Amino acid sequence: MVVANLTNDNNTPFNNDNNTVTIITKNKSTSLPLLPKAEVADHILDYIGGL
Repeated sequence: MVVANLTNDNNTPFNNDNNTVTIITKNKSTSLPLLPKAEVADHILDYIGGL
C-alpha cells in the first residue's frame, strides 16, 4: 500500500493542515478529497483495517 500526497500550487502538504491523498494498493486506488491531516490519518487507518 502507498499513500500519495497531491502536490501542486493550490495544495501543498508542507506547512499546511490539509492534504489531498490517493491510497494505492495492488488492486485498487482511492482518492480522498482535501481533508484535515487528522481525518486523512483516520481514513488510512480505516482502509488498513479493511484489508
